[in-house]
Amino acid sequence: MKPVRMTVIAVLLALTLSGAATAADGVPANAYPSSTGYGKSWKCSYGYIERGDTCVAVEVPPNAHLRPSGERWACDRGYRPEAGRCIAIQVPENGYLSDSSYSDGWTCDSGYQAQNGKCAVIAVPKNARLSGASYGSGWECDRGYIVKAGRCEKIDIPKNAYLDDSRRNTGWVCERGYRKSGDTCVAIAVPPNAHLDYSGNDWECNKPLRRTDDGCKPGN
Repeated sequence: MKPVRMTVIAVLLALTLSGAATAADGVPANAYPSSTGYGKSWKCSYGYIERGDTCVAVEVPPNAHLRPSGERWACDRGYRPEAGRCIAIQVPENGYLSDSSYSDGWTCDSGYQAQNGKCAVIAVPKNARLSGASYGSGWECDRGYIVKAGRCEKIDIPKNAYLDDSRRNTGWVCERGYRKSGDTCVAIAVPPNAHLDYSGNDWECNKPLRRTDDGCKPGN
């Protein structure tokens, strides 16, 4: 029995000496030795945060959880932070919880838009469709129509023009070799020693000539 008793005493003595060594190293409670402690030889354990030369527990409010770093907390899904607490998100009718951190924690269903904390139905005019955007009117005109006074009116395309999908004010652009003049497209008169430019709606001089009001002339 003596060898067993001596072994137990030796283990207890080793643990005591180890604890004393740890304390001597300056590692506080709820911390561990680390060479990446930014000036200290220790770092706080998960769920604790440094306060001077100690590690204090992170106070996690109800309906919250520790972040992966263990140094901060975040509200559970369905809750949002307010004054150090996590309060339930009030989702309006025709809305749903959202993971976006740039909103109130909820998003309106398709066909609805946020207005004064509620989800209002989007009134889509004739010849239009939902745009899917959470801003603006929430709708856009069908191809061949353009927004005017909150409605979608048919685009009147002049001769020598075509529909423009980039949503210009007119809804159309002139074909190559023509330029806009009011509500029509007129042919571009290309002077001698010149050619249509890249856009096709104007002209430029052949190099090394330069453009003047009268046409193309030699440069200085």
